[in-house]
Amino acid sequence: MRNTGFAVLKTHPVDWKLVDNLYVEWRNFLQKCASGAPAAADDAESLDSQGGSERPLKRFKGAACGSEDLYSKYLFDPKNQDGYFPMSVSEKAKGAAVKDIKHYYHCYFPWGRYPEEVSDGARQLHTQTFALGKTLLEWIEADIRETLPAIAKKLDERVQCSLPEAVGMEQTLLRVLHYPAYDESKIEPGAVRAAAHEDINFITVLPAGSSKGLQVWNKAEQKWCQVPVDNGCIVINVGDMLQELTDYAYISTTHRVVKPENEGAVVGDRLSAPTFVHARPNVFLSEKYPQAQLYLEERLRQLGVLK
Repeated sequence: MRNTGFAVLKTHPVDWKLVDNLYVEWRNFLQKCASGAPAAADDAESLDSQGGSERPLKRFKGAACGSEDLYSKYLFDPKNQDGYFPMSVSEKAKGAAVKDIKHYYHCYFPWGRYPEEVSDGARQLHTQTFALGKTLLEWIEADIRETLPAIAKKLDERVQCSLPEAVGMEQTLLRVLHYPAYDESKIEPGAVRAAAHEDINFITVLPAGSSKGLQVWNKAEQKWCQVPVDNGCIVINVGDMLQELTDYAYISTTHRVVKPENEGAVVGDRLSAPTFVHARPNVFLSEKYPQAQLYLEERLRQLGVLK
């Protein structure tokens, strides 16, 4: 975690059936949300989540969705940042010129809107990944106290609590991501599933996605490297808040999501469900960011999802 910012857990307490079931039911749910969107406002929105064609998405009502328009029902709240984020408004990575090829749903517990059309599996998964994240922060703090006395002093004098106690349940986010299938010849030049970026939070707990494509930037060799994960594994990566708090002793490494190397011009879809374990809003990070909320708001403005 200190050398690369990434680690892979092969042994962990997360029930993998929750992950497999989530990918199945949320693929269906998010596709229904996308089908309820108004006619495309830009090229990205016009992707057909089933096959990548450029025909405009029509407003989806009727039998396949029941009587409710899921798009309108769960469309994201700009203030609270919960709910469904369609492709037309999904974030751009910091510094990126085009939007990512993805849409997603933000689950905040216990206060955020949770779809009644899906099971409580995502809620259960969040409970397990959140607990795992706090355990890992205990281990990280133990390492800090053993090897980084200046940072340990900072925890005692400025943060004034342990790393697990600095975590905010209400700020921690479970994001359910769907990267639609697409044809490379029909997408905006330069667009990828998730452009190069760093996470904002303390640590990210990421069950392996439904297909490969997660890459990290190797600074020493100046090249992208595939994250070596198998089904059943969990990727852990350091976020910017932990990097800031530890004065860059723990590294928040640049990463991205691209099409798998073995896929051709027509790319299959992909699901993932990271839990972003966040600091409480008032937690001290550094002299520049005496409150974690200041850092979060700055990054959300850079991503274009907060005005």
